[in-house]
Amino acid sequence: MSALVSLQAQFQSYVLSDENEIQRAVVDGPRANAATRLNVYARGYYLRLIEVLDADYPALHVLAGDDLFDQLCRDYIAAHPSVFPNARWFGIRLPAFLTTRFAEQPVLAEMAAFEWAMSLAFDSADDPVLEVAALSQLPGEAWATLGFTLHRSLQRVELAWNVPAFWNAVEREDEPPIPRRSSATAPWMVWRRGLTTYFRHLETDEAAALDAIHSAAGFADMCEVLCGWHTADQVPARAMALLMRWVDEGLLSGITPPFNH
Repeated sequence: MSALVSLQAQFQSYVLSDENEIQRAVVDGPRANAATRLNVYARGYYLRLIEVLDADYPALHVLAGDDLFDQLCRDYIAAHPSVFPNARWFGIRLPAFLTTRFAEQPVLAEMAAFEWAMSLAFDSADDPVLEVAALSQLPGEAWATLGFTLHRSLQRVELAWNVPAFWNAVEREDEPPIPRRSSATAPWMVWRRGLTTYFRHLETDEAAALDAIHSAAGFADMCEVLCGWHTADQVPARAMALLMRWVDEGLLSGITPPFNH
């Protein structure tokens, strides 16, 4: 190992785990000794990454409060040192980390999962949006094998707490509601259209239908899934109502297989 690589490894060990072997290679300065000079970098590493997490999880910060947020950030940084050249992805493991490390406060993990879904939706690719006109041009026989491509901004989350209402209040700079847990977990979705990110609660049958489309099931398969909630004569109307709503919201980006009229 070269001298430079060895010094770099020692410096990294100092920043990440406070091992002080590197201090022997650092001289005291006129204004600060070696330990003080090194600590500037060690503190700066944590502070910069806490800033990254704060930018990605502002509502989580409000929910947890300053002290707990600082603690959970430092615990996360210690457990998952940054390996990403782009700091945008540093917080990707935080929802799962909170699920285990702060299991006694499950609302924290839910808020983190919701905010990460919001970030992913906003940063997604600018897929095309399917228009109603494209559906109106389809011949009747096409529907038997028709499938749809979901917009890549679409994210699905399961929530038991009132984190969307809490997030909304933080976004508006209003007083957030008291965190409350529902009797059951409910499906939600997050997506982007243009430069605006949206989210809403899903009915159980709609969530199942969307999941079917996500798994590359065709329109006929989606109708079969809806039979779990509706009678056979009700399914076509429900399926078309969902489809029209998804088109209106910009959740669909294309038809599969492509249809050329």
